[in-house]
Amino acid sequence: MPVYFLALFFLVQTDEIAPMLAQAETLFFQAKFNESIQLLEKVDLTLRNQPGRLEEKTRTKLQLALAHVGINRNDLAKVDLRELFELKSDYVLDPQIISPKVMALAEEVKPQQNSDECQKVRADTIKKLESGHFADVAKPMEWIKANCKELASMESSAAELIFKEGVERVKHGQFSEALPRFQTVLKLTPNHQLAAQYLDLVQVRLQLDADRIFFDWQRNFEARQFDAAKRAYVALKELDEASNLKLVHHIKTAYRNALSVLVQESREACARGDRTKVTVIQTEILNMLPNPSIGEGILGDEQSGTNCQDPN
Repeated sequence: MPVYFLALFFLVQTDEIAPMLAQAETLFFQAKFNESIQLLEKVDLTLRNQPGRLEEKTRTKLQLALAHVGINRNDLAKVDLRELFELKSDYVLDPQIISPKVMALAEEVKPQQNSDECQKVRADTIKKLESGHFADVAKPMEWIKANCKELASMESSAAELIFKEGVERVKHGQFSEALPRFQTVLKLTPNHQLAAQYLDLVQVRLQLDADRIFFDWQRNFEARQFDAAKRAYVALKELDEASNLKLVHHIKTAYRNALSVLVQESREACARGDRTKVTVIQTEILNMLPNPSIGEGILGDEQSGTNCQDPN
C-alpha cells in the first residue's frame, strides 16, 4: 500500500481535513490527478456527514473539478462545479487562478443552476400570491429581478394582480386589508401611480375610521358605558397601526389614570374598614378595563381586594 494511502487512513480518523486538502493540491500540481481525486473523494465523503464547514466543502469540490479536467473528464468536472454552486450559489471563481477551460465549464453549469433556483423561487412566490400572503412577495421578487432575467415580466404581472386585489378590497370597504396590498405594489413597482393614489385614499380613510372609533370610545368611557368602550377599543386596535398607534396610546393612558384613582380610593376605603366600598371599586375596575395588562404596575392585590383585612 502506498505511503500516502496509509497516511490517508489516519488523517480521516483524526479529521485532519486541512492537511488532506493540502496534500491533494500538491498531488494535483505534480500532475498526479488520479491520486489527487482518490484523496479528495475521501475528504468529500467525510465532509458530507458534517454540518457547516462550507469553506472546506467548496474547496474540495473545486479541487475535484480541477483534477477531473486534468484527466479529461469534463462531465465529472461539471458535476463537481454544479455541487459547488449548490453549496454556495454566489461562489466566484478567480480567472487569474482558474484555467479558461474550467471557467468555461462553470459558465455552462451556472445557467442551469440559476434556472433551477429561479423556478423554485417562482413557484414559492406564486404560492404566496395564491394564498394571499402579498406582504411576503416583495423580497423574493427582488431576488428574481436580480437573478432571473427570463422572469423579468413576472414582477409587473404580480404587481398588477396584487393591485387588483387591493382595488377589490376598497370596493368592499376592507381598507385595512387593502393597505398592505398597495404597499406591496409600490415596493415592486415604485412608479405605479394608481397604486400610490389608492394608498393615499386608503390611509386617509383608515385615519378617519380611527378618529371616529376613538371619539366613540371617548363618549362611552366618559358615560361609564364600559362594555361599549371596550368594543371601540378592540375595533381601534384592529385598524392599521399607523392610523391608530397614538390613539391607542392615549386610550391606555386614560385607562391607567382612571385606574390609579380607583386604586387609591380602594386603599382609602380599606383603611377605613369599608369593605363594601372596596368591593364596589373592584367590580368597577373589572368592568372598566378591556385588558388586565393595561393595569400592569398599578394593579396589585387591590384587584381582588385580598389585601384589605377586616379590622375586627
